[in-house]
Amino acid sequence: MPLIGLQKSLWLVAIATSCWIVWLSRNGIVFEMLVTTIDALLFHPKMRVLMWARVIHNECIFSESDWWSSPVKCIVGGRSMRTRDLVWDPPPMGRIKFNVAGFVMNEIAACGGVLRDDKGVVSALFSGSCTARALEMAALMAIKEAAKMVIDLIRTELVPLIVECNSSTILDWLKYSCLRLWSFRNLFVNIEGSLRRMAEVRIEVTNQGKNGVAKALAKVGLSRNTLFRAYW
Repeated sequence: MPLIGLQKSLWLVAIATSCWIVWLSRNGIVFEMLVTTIDALLFHPKMRVLMWARVIHNECIFSESDWWSSPVKCIVGGRSMRTRDLVWDPPPMGRIKFNVAGFVMNEIAACGGVLRDDKGVVSALFSGSCTARALEMAALMAIKEAAKMVIDLIRTELVPLIVECNSSTILDWLKYSCLRLWSFRNLFVNIEGSLRRMAEVRIEVTNQGKNGVAKALAKVGLSRNTLFRAYW
């Protein structure tokens, strides 16, 4: 498909998705007395457009980190070995996966994450600044928030969970307590307390390309004073 044709198609998908989200939000307000924020109306369409675009244009690879800032630039070509590292890996059937990331710029830290099932359907996300002093601490706070959302909001403690980040250091800290920094002890206690409430949890490491949405949400979070959470 020519680039101009693909651009037009993505634009139409974006319009249809935005109208659909507004319609669902309107019905929620009228019939269920739900409250919808502007943040939710901005975040939800972007996530749904990505999922719909993948279904419609399954011959294309979408770089998730670029999708959040520039949907047109995120298209990197057809499916090949070269671009496979940019594709998010779904969890095994019956499991859910929470991709998380931390981000630090000019001594300001933020974290972000997105929860998806084995079909790639998004059910929760978060984005916002955090009181972290380093990138590793921001990533740990993202894991802490992911576990909290699964327990408090999603109510799926019995569903096997995979938490994926792009830091092997974080994985080593969670596996071997002797490697942990003493200053992070309270954070580890909080994380482990939440993880013990779940039936099965795996912490895994992935590359930055496959963790694109989480990293993009963390970057967006730099401009937020509070943590934005959404689930549906």
